[in-house]
Amino acid sequence: MKSSSDDLVEVLFVKSGLNHETKQIPLFIQQELALQKRRESLSIETYRKQISLVKKIYSPESIRKIILDHLRENLDRNTIHAALNWLNSPLGEKISLLENSAQTPEGNKEISKYLRQPTKHTATRSRLLQLQRLDQAVHTTESLVDNKISIQLIALSILSETHARLKPSTLKLITENIEKKRPLIRDKLSKNVLAIYMYTYRDLQDSELEKYILFSESEAGTKYFTAYYGAVKSALLISKKRLFRSKAYVNH
Repeated sequence: MKSSSDDLVEVLFVKSGLNHETKQIPLFIQQELALQKRRESLSIETYRKQISLVKKIYSPESIRKIILDHLRENLDRNTIHAALNWLNSPLGEKISLLENSAQTPEGNKEISKYLRQPTKHTATRSRLLQLQRLDQAVHTTESLVDNKISIQLIALSILSETHARLKPSTLKLITENIEKKRPLIRDKLSKNVLAIYMYTYRDLQDSELEKYILFSESEAGTKYFTAYYGAVKSALLISKKRLFRSKAYVNH
């Protein structure tokens, strides 16, 4: 029988948008595998085996469970209530709508314009400082860097299990090179995050954005966002461990 806290966690799972992440994670891994297929000139058979493995290990159901478990373990009842109060407030709901809109195909197209033509989409210095504060409070850039590297390493692990020509020494070298690129990845993603923020929150007044930042910087907000991104990271890491245990399946 579920407790009231469990029910609240499931409500938070939906209101926070983490339910959307459960669907995005396997897609991001498949996109990385598609890039890898072109780089390595992999056969269709090998690629299909990789996709089959991703669908098995990174199913939305298994990711959902990992994320919910992480939230239950890392958020106390008071923090959950504070997060839901924010998300259910008029401003919280307005921001959620803006964030959801930015994740649609149309939103992605507009964000691409911001990235391609930064001089046409500028912000005042005060707004840029606000966006940087938001990033520091929410840790969006650092979380994206961690997730991007994790996804690259997951794709590499899948390649090592499905591509006999990849030697352990080669795998180790590639892994080290990926980690060495972390500063470059961070630099690029930090610029991307600012562009995403500029588009996503373009309809917010400075005073509204300031309220969002203050919630993000609060004790409850810090705990909430740490658990939010930690849940996604946990889903990637735990699923990666399951991937290694599935070696017999891959080589079957």
